[in-house]
Amino acid sequence: MENARKEDEPPEIITDPDRITTILQNMHGGRCILSVTFPRPGYGNDRGDSLIVEVNKNKKFILINKLISEQAHQRFLKEKRMKIRSFFSGIQIRFDAHLEILINEDGDLYYQIEQPNQLIYYQKRTAHRATTSNETPVPVTIQLEDGSYLDGMIEDISIGGVSITFTNDLPHSLQVGYLISACHFTIPDNEGIICQLNIRFIKHKHETTSPKIGASFESLPQPVHRQITQFVMALDRERRRTSIK
Repeated sequence: MENARKEDEPPEIITDPDRITTILQNMHGGRCILSVTFPRPGYGNDRGDSLIVEVNKNKKFILINKLISEQAHQRFLKEKRMKIRSFFSGIQIRFDAHLEILINEDGDLYYQIEQPNQLIYYQKRTAHRATTSNETPVPVTIQLEDGSYLDGMIEDISIGGVSITFTNDLPHSLQVGYLISACHFTIPDNEGIICQLNIRFIKHKHETTSPKIGASFESLPQPVHRQITQFVMALDRERRRTSIK
């Protein structure tokens, strides 16, 4: 059956506080630009830009720099709410910000805002993914930093990445941006493949019936890239063959 998901997938709503903190910390570490707009209509030059300067996990707040654009700064002080959009590892992230305190440190201004209770993120898929089937199951094993292993099944695969489902729940150490150093799977009629994965999407058991990750391949050697490409093409040929029966 053809993969029914569109090239542009609907956004995921993230509400797990630990995941939200981790993503915000990654944005901070990556010095991601925050693009700001406001909930109510206004003038185009009300838009502003900023950066995260601190993520306080214990007290559940983040600090961001004063907005670049004095008009946006003044409007945020007045309305105390704004909408933030940013990009991290190819994923568009959106959240609402509520001003708690304006901090002045030797003339440098920072906003202390509540940690958002949800993040909305959306990733544009850059390559077609072919869905595996019961006739072509592909078991996969990933190795974590602590040496433990997780077993799953490949749900769909492309030349750029893979989606994997699991029976057991996933550890909370697995987050968006986590680099899996060793992923093992065997493509039918080929030797086993070992590769690195960068997690771009994750759902834990409390969020869905089957825990799942979506990940991009990292630094694939050319022979492995060629094997995966051939496998994706074979899956598509099989899909077309069965669809006309």
